[in-house]
Amino acid sequence: MAHDQRDPETGEYEVTPAEFAFVRELRMSLTVNIGSTTLTLREVLELAPDSIIQLPRSTGEGVDVNVNGVPLARGEMISIEDRAVIRIKEILHQPQG
Repeated sequence: MAHDQRDPETGEYEVTPAEFAFVRELRMSLTVNIGSTTLTLREVLELAPDSIIQLPRSTGEGVDVNVNGVPLARGEMISIEDRAVIRIKEILHQPQG
């Protein structure tokens, strides 16, 4: 932060509107986890085009959405104009404000 001004009541740093605007533009890594499984080395070596990997999760169970490795939301995978997209169904926790 550009200044070392702490809020006298909370002891937290105060953020100026300009600093907050800058932070809001930081890029975050978003990953969508549709499931995982374990394969033997033999199964991995046998993978080829058109191979199918079965996941323990059913198609209706939804997906996990993580931001920088932290669970953020649950959603469902849908298709819009032949593109796979995620519809957020539940936010796991709201940021503290």
